[in-house]
Amino acid sequence: MNGRVAYIVPSIPSYDDIELSALLNVPLFSGNPQKNALYSTKSGSKTVLGACEIPMPPGSWGMKTEKEIIASLAKLIAYNFNINLWVFKIDDEFNGRGHATFNIEQIKLLVDLRNRKQPADDKLVEKIQDIITSVSQKSFLNI
Repeated sequence: MNGRVAYIVPSIPSYDDIELSALLNVPLFSGNPQKNALYSTKSGSKTVLGACEIPMPPGSWGMKTEKEIIASLAKLIAYNFNINLWVFKIDDEFNGRGHATFNIEQIKLLVDLRNRKQPADDKLVEKIQDIITSVSQKSFLNI
């Protein structure tokens, strides 16, 4: 390369980058594409931060189904009734897309439950889960 230094720095590494690097005989500054794909997601980064015992706000990750999301949200609300707004982020979206919010202050039944100040337990989680399920069904039906 006529005395010049060359290297490849891909934004999202792929096996094509590895092949190109080998073909050109230049270094590739990147991690393993499979590991990068896993840990560059929102859920993947939470897994890494948790393994490093870095403090994080209450949250859940790695959910795949609506049922898992509702169950997780119900448990989070039950044990963190002081939090009014919950944010959802989809792993494979970027630039602020794939975000949604759930505000418990807009659901009277949840506000009433919070005002009762009952201790968090499985019964409370189940009540909250029923409320969320009911609300989500109504919102999908545009009621």
